[in-house]
Amino acid sequence: MVQLQNSDLSIPARSITPLLKDLDYRDPAVARAAARLLHWNYVLDRDSMEAGIYEMFQRRLMANVQAVLVPAAARPFDIPAG
Repeated sequence: MVQLQNSDLSIPARSITPLLKDLDYRDPAVARAAARLLHWNYVLDRDSMEAGIYEMFQRRLMANVQAVLVPAAARPFDIPAG
């Protein structure tokens, strides 16, 4: 029961990272990062390089989505996630 309560499994990562599979990457470093995420166990462990890559990817993804969906006039009133 303790393991379940302290699980660091990222459900959003488990849903989002498979979408990286069929993308073309111009930058070899980005391709390597995507490959690492595609073979990751989705556990947000502080010692996991993949977890760090995912956290930065998720922040950039959220900023990009916000830039597209939130009108410029409303952005100063946005409450940051997190």
